[in-house]
Amino acid sequence: MMKTPKAFQIYLDMKEQFDALSDEQAGRVIKAALSYAQDLSDTEPDDDGMVRLVYIVMKNQIKRDFERYQNRLKANRENGRKGGAPVGNQNAKKRGFDDLIELCFSPPKTTETRQEKKKKKEKEEDKYKEKEKKENKEENKEQEKDKEKEENRSQHNEDILCEQIVSLYHSLCPKLSKNVSFVDTDAVERIRALPHLFDTVRRSDFLSGRSGKWTGCDLSWILNPDHARKILSGAYDNPRAGDRIEPSSDIRRHKSLFDE
Repeated sequence: MMKTPKAFQIYLDMKEQFDALSDEQAGRVIKAALSYAQDLSDTEPDDDGMVRLVYIVMKNQIKRDFERYQNRLKANRENGRKGGAPVGNQNAKKRGFDDLIELCFSPPKTTETRQEKKKKKEKEEDKYKEKEKKENKEENKEQEKDKEKEENRSQHNEDILCEQIVSLYHSLCPKLSKNVSFVDTDAVERIRALPHLFDTVRRSDFLSGRSGKWTGCDLSWILNPDHARKILSGAYDNPRAGDRIEPSSDIRRHKSLFDE
């Protein structure tokens, strides 16, 4: 069964002929050409001489294009049986009018196989995953930077707190050991009591070493939670009320650093 065309072309050199027609006449020509192109069967000639003339020109051009298309299909079938066009044959490389006709008269061919589509899809998915992985990596890197900044900020604040505790200790307990090897940063929980704690140590004959019974009191010992509770409970206060030492004036200055 001979393959019928799917489309036909109107050539630009026919513009002058169509310009000579009215819109109604041009419409009748196109309708007649469409009817002929469907099955290549001629229609009844139009009574209008101009319409008939232009239609005949179009009909003959459609017929020639279709015959050329059929010849091309026949040549392709023969080349297919022979294994394709010979190597070096210029017809195998020729492109132009015949290729345009083939595009007009034949449906598009899909050369991409199912396996190739699958590989293409997998490649796109891998590309997307790689992009997502890169974005997650960048996000994790930013989170690590933020975490490091927060840790540095926390360490900085902790260092400042330690410096304030040591400064308060030296000011309120000047007679005690100047060597500070360790500061209990958990003392921040008792920070509001530190001025009173250090001043109580300063006023105690036993803790300050003035009684001569013990000279081992230092900052680390004072900041021990158990020791701090005993100091604040009055366990080391002087037994003789007459020996009471007035609170240091520094306590008021340092207390303002910690009290709310």
